[in-house]
Amino acid sequence: MGISKETALLLKGGGALWVVLYHLNQLMPLPFIGHFIEINGMMHVGLFFFLSGYGLTKSYNYNPEKFIRNFWIRRVLYFLLPFWVINGVYTVVWCDKWQSFIQLFGYIVGYKYINPHSWFIGALFILYLIFFSVAWLRKYKKFKMEYVFLVLFFFYLCWGGMNGQKLFLSSVDFYIGMLIAANEKNIFDLVKKYKVKVLAFFSSVFILSCLLMVERLYIYIFLHRPLFVFNSVVFVLLIYCLFISVGFLRELKLRFLLWIGAISYELYLLHNIFLQYANDNYKLLSYLGIYFFSILSAFIISTIIIFVQEKLALRFIRK
Repeated sequence: MGISKETALLLKGGGALWVVLYHLNQLMPLPFIGHFIEINGMMHVGLFFFLSGYGLTKSYNYNPEKFIRNFWIRRVLYFLLPFWVINGVYTVVWCDKWQSFIQLFGYIVGYKYINPHSWFIGALFILYLIFFSVAWLRKYKKFKMEYVFLVLFFFYLCWGGMNGQKLFLSSVDFYIGMLIAANEKNIFDLVKKYKVKVLAFFSSVFILSCLLMVERLYIYIFLHRPLFVFNSVVFVLLIYCLFISVGFLRELKLRFLLWIGAISYELYLLHNIFLQYANDNYKLLSYLGIYFFSILSAFIISTIIIFVQEKLALRFIRK
């Protein structure tokens, strides 16, 4: 029931490839489908937030004590360590070698932005902090975790909105993932019972919402932020309902996408290095070349990081 690890890898793999396509399309727009790629690229970032909230809640519900005990060492090993390593790559490639040590250190650890996706890491880190705080408090007083999280999450969204961070709003999907994971049995039964109606509803709403954004209708001028959030939420709900209600999707084992899913985090963080080589006169070659070198580099760096993670996990993660 729900999203398996393999399904999550498929979604991450597809999402990472689409985000790369989104950034390529910004530099070298594709005819006819360019704006559709742009809109859906932003939604796939919301999919990463959704899977994070869903996965954390599932892990917490499975073994709360172990989850809290190893929470921060896991975040350092599997979330921050790849980010720091890839920031080091950006620093070597992009930085003036005469920068001071303090500046270089700032770029690597992330308090100075050199990686274009640092906003995503910052947003997730705050969400992790809120999630851990609520989970830790729940040890002393039982309450519905998602309700307390919502209060703190509201202030987080206000902060992101006031700072003009539109993309921060896609982190609403983190909370959607939490809600679904916490109430999955009821949701699963409901979707299975009304499968056709649920899929028809979310598909129709998603298409209409996309049309509003693609056509830039007059209403979009006033509602672009709420519409962005609404569209992102409908997108992840549609994907979730598709995967739990359509049997063959749950059994899907696309080896390439599974492999990309395993290195999706590194691919997402790393691919911007190669975008500088995009050339609109050689669009097809640029697309293929940037994809190839981004995936190859992500694979090499991921292999090194996994080796280090396994060694450190044996030493620091408590059973």
